[in-house]
Amino acid sequence: MLSPVKLINAHDMTMLVNRSNGVVIDNRSTADFAKGHITDAKNITMEKINDGNLGTLEKHKSDPIVVVCNAGMSAKSAASVLT
Repeated sequence: MLSPVKLINAHDMTMLVNRSNGVVIDNRSTADFAKGHITDAKNITMEKINDGNLGTLEKHKSDPIVVVCNAGMSAKSAASVLT
């Protein structure tokens, strides 16, 4: 079985957001998110993801979800939990 979690590049992310209603989740800390983030990204920290506190994602269940972080390690973990 293939994993639904895939590593994508910036171009693929842009296409998912612009053409497929993709939603960008930034799982960095609130302070890091405040310093700068992708336009329209939603800040849902790893703690909230692990706790299942995902209210802002309920209406996006059928949309592509793109998870980003500083280096990609926690984003992959967050994507696996979200799946």
